[in-house]
Amino acid sequence: MMLLMMIVSIVKGFGQDAVLHDVLLHEIFADPTPSYGLPNAEFVEIRNRSSKTINLRNWVLSNGTTLGKIISNSLIYPDSVLILVSGASAGNFSQYGTTAIVSPFPSLNNEGDTLVLMTANGQNIHTVAWNKHWYHNDIKEAGGWSLELKDINKPCLGIENWGASIHHKGGTPGTKNSIEQLVSDSIPPKFIRAVVVDSLTVLLLFSEQLDQVSSANNITISPNVTIANKQLLPPTYNVMQLKLLTPLQTNQVYHFIVKNVVDCVKNPTGAIMGTFGKSSIPLFQDIVINELLFDPPSGGYDYIELYNRSNKIINLKDILLCNRNSIGKISGQIPISILPFALFPGQYVAISENSNWVKQRYTIADSIVLLETSPLPSYPNDKGDVVIT
Repeated sequence: MMLLMMIVSIVKGFGQDAVLHDVLLHEIFADPTPSYGLPNAEFVEIRNRSSKTINLRNWVLSNGTTLGKIISNSLIYPDSVLILVSGASAGNFSQYGTTAIVSPFPSLNNEGDTLVLMTANGQNIHTVAWNKHWYHNDIKEAGGWSLELKDINKPCLGIENWGASIHHKGGTPGTKNSIEQLVSDSIPPKFIRAVVVDSLTVLLLFSEQLDQVSSANNITISPNVTIANKQLLPPTYNVMQLKLLTPLQTNQVYHFIVKNVVDCVKNPTGAIMGTFGKSSIPLFQDIVINELLFDPPSGGYDYIELYNRSNKIINLKDILLCNRNSIGKISGQIPISILPFALFPGQYVAISENSNWVKQRYTIADSIVLLETSPLPSYPNDKGDVVIT
């Protein structure tokens, strides 16, 4: 019967329609140098975990900047893989299995990327937002090794379900992944923080992809604000957008409770409580430098602690951390946070290049926010200046 379905699909020249997670991003070769045996070129392997035969013509592989298309009829059969490559490297990978040319092929960032696989009509099929920590190996993250998916039945899992290939050539294009295994997932999604985009838009950020049907059926906000609609935002679906009917008041702290949030394998969170608020621009000494570690122990990292002593909500995205150069001019400016991040009245934030080291070395109160920013401005051990502006 399966063979008959394949023959019919080939004769018709097209396959069956795909839905979310029918086809998965299965292996990512972002940094091919140095080579341990594989061609010195990037590739992305995809796997059909459905019972369908699917034609991938005009499907899109995107890194958020480049939209690359599969430019010819490319059938992917049930429980099979396909190697996506550039036109220049297609010949190098044909010896490993069936290839499909993506034009233009999105350049893969060695440090990490968000890859999205979409149908020709723009339907999201699978998204992977990975970074170099997913290798779980300091040597392999430096290049020459692919990232492989462990368990195809946990497509929403992130770092827990990916790792560096253990094949001696550095990867397994066209064949079974070398680290294929069952992965247990009983951990519910964690709430990270709320972001106020404008007076009528609030984003709730979670640690992993949420179920698009079951999540967030019950949200209450105090002081009371009416929610016009809510939706999970593509491509990663770990951000819940709330559109409000009533505008938020500046510097008002709002408390919320979200219930019935589940991930895509139905792990529930229970009730989640948090705060958000619309920020205002700080004035002189609304935020003060409260503590500084400029000469850490061997193997340690500097940190700077700030305190919001005002009655305002301050967006750390608007604040720069700086030093002064040899003639006293402000220099070395870096934003404390690339993304909006609210510092509430009476709240502390500690900024370091390695928040895990700070957390392991010191006792951190629950009320203190830890932010990681790299690199920090230089703060010499003999003397120097810390400036926030």
